[in-house]
This record gives sequence, C-alpha cells and structure tokens, in this order.
Amino acid sequence: MNDQVLLGQYLPGHSFLHRMDPRVKLFLTVLYMAFVFMIDHFYGYGLALVFLLLVIRLNEIPLDKMIKGLRPVITILIFTTIINML
Repeated sequence: MNDQVLLGQYLPGHSFLHRMDPRVKLFLTVLYMAFVFMIDHFYGYGLALVFLLLVIRLNEIPLDKMIKGLRPVITILIFTTIINML
C-alpha cells in the first residue's frame, strides 16, 4: 500500500473519532472552518493549529503521513494562510 495519505482519503481505524456519527463530524468540520476564517489575531492561528494537531493525534494518524499527504497542496495552503492573515 502507498505510504502517502491523499487529502480526503479515509484511513480505517478504531479511535473515538472513527466511531463518531458522520453528521457530527461534518458539523464539527464546518464549525472549525468557520472558526478559522473568523480568526483576527495571530494567537488564534496557533490555537487552531494546536487543536488540529490534537485531532490528528486522537485519530492515531502518524503526523509524517499527514505532512506527506499535504505536500501537493502546500503552496496553496501557504498562499491562503498569508492572504487570510492580511
């Protein structure tokens, strides 16, 4: 199997987040996105990053796989982050 996690690819697991109702996960994802776009201070981005890393950790997904999966879109992520911070 390919070691690279593609963006949006489902990884099977047995964590609490894997067992959650899909509607709750969708709602929480939309809520998180709204929170990120309403941030108006640098510390808010740090808090959002810490929360995201915590969710990744709770999902028992290795961080290196997540970073490898984001490699194709890293330029877009950096550009969007800079524009959002301005």
